[in-house]
Amino acid sequence: MLALLAALQFQLQAQPIAMTAVDSLPVVTLSEALRRATGLDPNYVAALGQVDNAVWARRSAFSVFILPSVTVSARARASTRPASTSSPGRDSCRRR
Repeated sequence: MLALLAALQFQLQAQPIAMTAVDSLPVVTLSEALRRATGLDPNYVAALGQVDNAVWARRSAFSVFILPSVTVSARARASTRPASTSSPGRDSCRRR
């Protein structure tokens, strides 16, 4: 009788180990499966890019009303001949 009880107790303790060895398939929840599927779908990725572009366009349009506008311009002229202080052609044309 004692041997039977020992065998039953050993069998009950060994069952969970056998169950874990048989169950080697990965468990995936529905939310995880949807997250994986949407991450690989090219249409979904493209739609996320369009949404991101629209958000930045909205921010840019809104910032026009808030942020001041500054315009900076510069002009430069390069000359290879030296500048003269008097113009010789003007003196000869002047009436006296």
